[in-house]
Amino acid sequence: IILWVRMALWIRWLALCYALSAAEYSEETKWDVKAGFIPGTKPDISTGFMTVAQAKEQCAARGDCLALTYRGGQNEEGEVHIYLKGDTTVAEADKSWTSLIKRPAG
Repeated sequence: IILWVRMALWIRWLALCYALSAAEYSEETKWDVKAGFIPGTKPDISTGFMTVAQAKEQCAARGDCLALTYRGGQNEEGEVHIYLKGDTTVAEADKSWTSLIKRPAG
């Protein structure tokens, strides 16, 4: 009986550890928002007119996409011309642009 009690406690402990680690990990991509644009020091991965949500989805799905940049505010609605970038260097001189830097999931 003591063996079964110890095993049950061990299983509960493992379940608790798993639940805590799962709560800390997220598959959802997080974004750091910066005012300014990412200059064309490296080639664009992709460009086009799209919503910010569509651009985030495209960038999140690509390993070579590190950020996106566009002329407009953080809460821009509708389609704007967005550049998907493989660089994260933001030139903060022109605050009429917004850049979203992808953070690793986790």
